[in-house]
Amino acid sequence: AVIGATSVLLAPATALAANECAPVGVDPSANGGTADSYTCTGSYSGTGITYSSDGALSIIGTNTHNVGTVGVNLTGNGSDSITWTQISGTITGTAGAGDSAFSVYSGTGAVTLNLQGVTGNSTGMDGAVYVNSDSGTVNVTTDGSVSGRVWGIRVLQGTGNTTINANSSVSI
Repeated sequence: AVIGATSVLLAPATALAANECAPVGVDPSANGGTADSYTCTGSYSGTGITYSSDGALSIIGTNTHNVGTVGVNLTGNGSDSITWTQISGTITGTAGAGDSAFSVYSGTGAVTLNLQGVTGNSTGMDGAVYVNSDSGTVNVTTDGSVSGRVWGIRVLQGTGNTTINANSSVSI
């Protein structure tokens, strides 16, 4: 005999930073246009780091990040700025064809990347660092080597200024 039946409808969750960049489980879009700041301390494998924010987004990396087939993917909406500062360690990705280990998509907000080293040269991965900005200022600084199979650093920009400071090697 059936005593009772329960059904639960679950909506898909908003994509958060995988593998628990702190604060854990916080959706950066949930607080509207308020700025968000996160620290990524783990050494990840396979699941990547993905953030999309409705306010300024600032992330600090404090360890080596093996971001697997997903890579690091940061998206800013409208005029939201995006900042990633890698204090120590490197970022290595193994994404599929056309992908890069570190990708940023921005509208009109500024993009500032301070990287220690990025590798995206595995079979099928095209690049290490990719930035696509409609019109914001883009600043990329690398203090460690950057290497990709097809490109090391690639910036596609509608209008605005781009500055790349490669303080170490950039290679393909």
